Amino acid sequence: MKILVTGGSGYLGTSLKQELRNRGNRVFSLSRSSGPHIDDLACDLSDMSKIDDICKKLSREKIEVVVHLASKLMNETLSQSDIFDYNLEISQGFVRLAGLLMPSKVINASSTAVYPEISGTFDEESLIKPSVNSDALYGLSKFVAENLMDASLHSTSTQCIHLRIGQVYGDQMPEDRIIPVLRKELQLDSRMTLFGSGERIIPFVNISFLIDVIVKFIDNESKSGVYNVVSENSSLIDIAHRVAYEEGVTEPLIVLVPEGKTSKFRVIAEKLNQFLQSVN
Repeated sequence: MKILVTGGSGYLGTSLKQELRNRGNRVFSLSRSSGPHIDDLACDLSDMSKIDDICKKLSREKIEVVVHLASKLMNETLSQSDIFDYNLEISQGFVRLAGLLMPSKVINASSTAVYPEISGTFDEESLIKPSVNSDALYGLSKFVAENLMDASLHSTSTQCIHLRIGQVYGDQMPEDRIIPVLRKELQLDSRMTLFGSGERIIPFVNISFLIDVIVKFIDNESKSGVYNVVSENSSLIDIAHRVAYEEGVTEPLIVLVPEGKTSKFRVIAEKLNQFLQSVN
């Protein structure tokens, strides 16, 4: 199968394209700079002229599936408005890309950040309200992307699947994520600091599980629409104890700071589970 992965040089993209290639697929990858593989191509999706050029190169390949991972994540150097504007440009570029390549299936990496990160349990039919979140415009950019793709591709033969993904963790995860931050603190001074007294609950997804989910959506028939992708809803205190166990620390010093988020934000993935059961 011929598959295109956008954001192929990122944390998830690097692992996904390797897994797909190991399975015998021909995988083309797009990122802002070319990679070591002959099919790792340079293309900034925010640059419309580059998209037309790359589509000319790929048009003869007859791409069957596109997995869209390209996105700008929240970080300390960009404002929320910059994040929103950049992700909107990426989404507009991707819509043009998909419209020119006309794959049979698009799998879009969205985010659980589209839901309000408040105490409660959320499924695919729940309230969409990212405005109350600390990364509000990032969540909004992901929801806008879902709708932009649906509106642009609904009259075509391309199937569109949106995966609302929890916080991804696993080997070689970015160092600014919660788990690496706790691990580094533990290694430095044998303690971990948890704000909100460690009560906050966050939806997580293991990268190996996530890759398996994406592969199953590539290889199997499924309905278009939205699927939550979460493997666990864990509190910070539970995560801290897991990190300590992995580091071989039997009695970690955990400092509980009352200030901070205490929301118990749970995302359920029953719709995904039903799909996985149907294909296993």
